[in-house]
Amino acid sequence: MRLVLIVLMLFLPLAAVQAQELGGHTNMTYDPQHGTQIEYLSSNGRSYLWYPGNRSVLPGHWKRNADQLCFQYAANTYNPATGQRGGGWECMPLAPYVQAIAQSARGDLFGLAERDRVPFRLDRRKTTLENLAGRLGN
Repeated sequence: MRLVLIVLMLFLPLAAVQAQELGGHTNMTYDPQHGTQIEYLSSNGRSYLWYPGNRSVLPGHWKRNADQLCFQYAANTYNPATGQRGGGWECMPLAPYVQAIAQSARGDLFGLAERDRVPFRLDRRKTTLENLAGRLGN
C-alpha cells in the first residue's frame, strides 16, 4: 500500500507540471469513441479543435478550474460521442485529459487558430503529429 502511495505521489507533480503547460501547445489525443483529435490550446484561453471527419476547425474556449479542465464550444455544435450540444462549459477531471495526450508540440503546429477550414479531413485512426505534418509538408 505504501509503495502505491509513493508511486502516486511521484506522478502527481508530473501531471501538475504538464497541466500548467497545456496553453500554447498543440495536443493530439486518441480514444476509441472520438478517434484521433488535434487541438491547439492557446495561452489566452481559446481552443481550436480539428475533429475527425470535420471540414472546419471548431473554435472554442478552455479553462482550468483546480483539478478540472473545461471546454466551451458554440451552441450549434454537437459531440457525437457524448450526445452533448455545445453552448455551455463541459468540465472533466484534468488528469485523464493529460494522460490521454499521445503527443504534444509547442505552438500552433497546424495553424488552426488562423484557419476556418481544416488542413485536410482527419481520419479517426491512430497517427502521429509527424505523419500529419508530413502530409502538409511541414
